[in-house]
Amino acid sequence: MNEAEHETFERLAWRYFDRRLAPSEEAELRETLRDNPLHCKRFAEISIVHSALDRVVNIRRDNVLPMRRARGRLAFRGMAAAAAVLLTALGAFWLLSDRVGSPALPTAVALSELKGETTVFRGDKALAGAIGMRLKPGDRVNTGADAAATLTDSDTGMRIGLAADTVLTMKARDGLWHLGSGRIEVLAPSDGDRSLAFTTHNARTTVAGTRFELVTAADLTRVAVEEGAVDFADLVSGAAVSVETGHAAVASPRGPPVAFRLAATDGLLALYLFNEGAGSTLYDVSGIGEPMNLTIGNPANVEWLPDRLRVLGAANIAFKGRPDKLNQAIRDNRGLSIDAQIQLRFVEEGERGLFMVAHIGRWRQTWTQTTRKTDPNAATYRESVNRTIFVLLEKDRQVESLFYHDGRLNARTELGKMALSRNPPTEMRFAPVPVDHFDHDDARREWRGDIFMLAIYGRALTPAEIEEAARHAVAPTPQP
Repeated sequence: MNEAEHETFERLAWRYFDRRLAPSEEAELRETLRDNPLHCKRFAEISIVHSALDRVVNIRRDNVLPMRRARGRLAFRGMAAAAAVLLTALGAFWLLSDRVGSPALPTAVALSELKGETTVFRGDKALAGAIGMRLKPGDRVNTGADAAATLTDSDTGMRIGLAADTVLTMKARDGLWHLGSGRIEVLAPSDGDRSLAFTTHNARTTVAGTRFELVTAADLTRVAVEEGAVDFADLVSGAAVSVETGHAAVASPRGPPVAFRLAATDGLLALYLFNEGAGSTLYDVSGIGEPMNLTIGNPANVEWLPDRLRVLGAANIAFKGRPDKLNQAIRDNRGLSIDAQIQLRFVEEGERGLFMVAHIGRWRQTWTQTTRKTDPNAATYRESVNRTIFVLLEKDRQVESLFYHDGRLNARTELGKMALSRNPPTEMRFAPVPVDHFDHDDARREWRGDIFMLAIYGRALTPAEIEEAARHAVAPTPQP
């Protein structure tokens, strides 16, 4: 009997006593028991343990007839007496294993797709990942630097996609997983009879039929839900939040998890929630690659509030170090998007505020907000929290910038013939010191207001993504 045959039998036997066998699987199990006396012996051992726990054994006598014929009626009675003596010990072992069995028992989860080098650590053994390899409780799956893998549960249809440099451990056969590092994407069909949960070093995500992304790095964990909903709990603070379709949440030492709307997760490179509460560093909590933290150049011009950063003057917020992953993404995808949830404040009517300046090739691109009555968005800039998105896009070697206000295209500027692959932004500052060498007055005013969230993408968001994000966004309540 080879290992594959043994694993198949063990899986069928345990599923039989859990009353989860399909008719075709039951026929397969019956044939295996008829042909292999060793399987019959093991099947009887499993039945004893199940009897001790549930007081119900759904085992047919014709399945153990080969043993009875081999040993005779007296020998069978002796084996039954010996089994009774061992009952307590076997039951205790089963209970201590939390009813997930020993790591030797196979599960219905297997590697279904592989790209690059993936290793499965089983006890003290390192096994090369292979298509069809079934996982066992305790197995740890590691993807290499340029690798990716997919796990599929043949019982439930659940799929888990592992990105490069990801470490995922199957903690138990009843649906408990631990993400040690990296990023996974999960499709979990609804199954009322089974629970599913993913833990990291500081968060727990409980699932009930959903599609979501889970990322962990350093001191943070981020979840983003594409379909359905999850319960997301910070294991350190104890705070929890329900995260629904299209929303995300972050667990970190800088504040309790709060659900917020992301325009997309594909292409996300940096995320800032402005909940640090103090200091001059704004932390990138995207969990993607090397963090692109921001630095407040003029801390005296800001005030920290519980869920936002209030800018009272030119704060001059810029990247701390070179944003290499952003520049590389712009070169590869020929696009850039900046999604900001902001509110313009403390600006007199008729003025503009300079929210961002970027140097792109020979161009300087500005992002301003106005209180002029001629601007159709002037009233909402001051009266509510706005979802404003800046998009830079190269198409047919022509570059243009687009500004969206609450899902609607507000301005379009042609920057001319340029290759973003050779001319990514060399500088980017938010709430900058105004500059006086522009050919208009709009960039000479300080932007003053509240910043709630900032997300940076290494691609151009689509109009549909922008409109959907604005339609379902839940803005924080403005404070006086």
